[in-house]
Amino acid sequence: MIDVLSKIGALVAGALIMGLIALTVADVAWRNLGGHSIPGVYEYSEVILVAIVFLSLAWTQKADAHVSIDLVTRALPARIDRIVRGLGVAVALVVLAWMTVASIEAAGESWTTGEYRIGLSEVPVWPARFAVALGLCALVLQLAIGLLDILKRPGGR
Repeated sequence: MIDVLSKIGALVAGALIMGLIALTVADVAWRNLGGHSIPGVYEYSEVILVAIVFLSLAWTQKADAHVSIDLVTRALPARIDRIVRGLGVAVALVVLAWMTVASIEAAGESWTTGEYRIGLSEVPVWPARFAVALGLCALVLQLAIGLLDILKRPGGR
């Protein structure tokens, strides 16, 4: 189930990238033709970029595509490597779970107060805040699955 949620997040992030590209191209064309930007493009781009990053985190974790360096753990015996990786994932899981709870609270508050981004256009911030909360929640679930996999592994990598 979490794999489906992760994949949906990645697909939505991909669609948002395409939308951001179209928005940027339209803004550049409008600027070249009319001499000024489309009002609000900058502000909407910020909100869209946040959603792109956070909605794709869980799928990136599932695909093991985050930047990582195994210079130290590669030299460790398999059992110690497993313990070190497990501890690392457990610490990340705790920190990200805390961040998830905080982001859910922030998203709810943003929704109820009608928070918006001040700029040329008043752009609502709550969609980005909900994307952060959803993305972190999916990442926490994906990390929990990863931790269980590490713990289930017999002694090898």
